[in-house]
Amino acid sequence: MTLKREIKMTKTIAIVNQKGGVAKTTTALALGHGLAASGKKILLIDFDPQGSLTTFLGYDTSDVPTAIEWLGVQRKHVAAFDDVVLNVNANLDLIPSDISLEEAPGYLYSKPGGHGYLLAVISEIKDRYDYVIIDTSPSLNILTINALVAADELIVPFKPEVGSVKGISLLLDTIRDVRALNRSIRIAGFVVVMADKRRKQALKENVDYIQGVARENGTKVYNSMIRASASATRLTKEDLFTRGTAASDDYAAFVQEYLKGENKQ
Repeated sequence: MTLKREIKMTKTIAIVNQKGGVAKTTTALALGHGLAASGKKILLIDFDPQGSLTTFLGYDTSDVPTAIEWLGVQRKHVAAFDDVVLNVNANLDLIPSDISLEEAPGYLYSKPGGHGYLLAVISEIKDRYDYVIIDTSPSLNILTINALVAADELIVPFKPEVGSVKGISLLLDTIRDVRALNRSIRIAGFVVVMADKRRKQALKENVDYIQGVARENGTKVYNSMIRASASATRLTKEDLFTRGTAASDDYAAFVQEYLKGENKQ
């Protein structure tokens, strides 16, 4: 397989953290909806066998091809992009996923260049979009490595608590290793999610710690903190920002902060 990293305006963003339960899917969905609402053309890729992003958007994959067919790792079941992609709204598309993606790692580990399959298939279609956003699995397996190799930048959501914060060091080690395969990868920033602002001291201590980590790695912690909200993960195709919750307001602020950073580049 020949891997091509062409110079294009399209930006590929992976939402990553090897720890589960840190709102990666909600963050990917919010960023996708927010950028789409700003007039950008967005492709969301559900690259997690749990298929949470697909489920959140209300899709049933029983009758449609999914990411594993598009990836082309099933010898008898390979699907073209146009047969897999689902249109969510005028500016937002989705590559869906489900438990079948669990079959991919065994195949990818056995193949030379198995870390670059996602980059290869994205490279064929990315010029249709302004942003490609990848929702990753809560692990550091070869699926996540594929996302890191394909990404131009990373956004790392984290809960401001000790277990979540200290686990970020493992992710940073993995990112350093992946730079041998993707020299241009960068961390756009860390975003605080599921914040309990009543616990002010714990919140400050953990955010301060990650701010130090961010400075050491040439990046930042976004100012926008996402408050905990059960309604933010309600299953619906409805735009996240129409829900009128604290979390949706926070995510709206995060998207604006992200766009402001984009405009400065």
